[in-house]
Amino acid sequence: ELLAMQPEDFSLHLSLSGVLAMEGQSEESVFQLNEAVRLNPDSYEALNNLAWTLATSARPGLRDAPRAVTLAQHACELTHFDRTRFIGTLAAAQAATGKFDEAIAIAQKACALAQNKGETNLLQANQKLLERYRAHQMAVEE
Repeated sequence: ELLAMQPEDFSLHLSLSGVLAMEGQSEESVFQLNEAVRLNPDSYEALNNLAWTLATSARPGLRDAPRAVTLAQHACELTHFDRTRFIGTLAAAQAATGKFDEAIAIAQKACALAQNKGETNLLQANQKLLERYRAHQMAVEE
């Protein structure tokens, strides 16, 4: 109902996408993320979230690996490749396109950045993903 009154509210679309994702409503979450990116094409948070979903969705119909790479690359550029989570998303997107060598190299950068920043949880997550890429497996969200 709020969206009916404020269809151009970027923050509302971004927030709603997160709620829908947690409720398992992937298609609707992607729709809201697309709207958020349309309204604010330089929102690195929206770009990253959409890229991750398009790269890792367990639903093949929602996956769009080439677009995920483009979105993730833009998020990384906007943040000067200084956000571990966004670099990890770029690696996942590359793996989703089948470019595992690129995914491995990027995931190694994410691990190094997490290590340098003391981001223990992100370091562990990216190390697990790195192992998947080395085995030529995509990152897939259940």
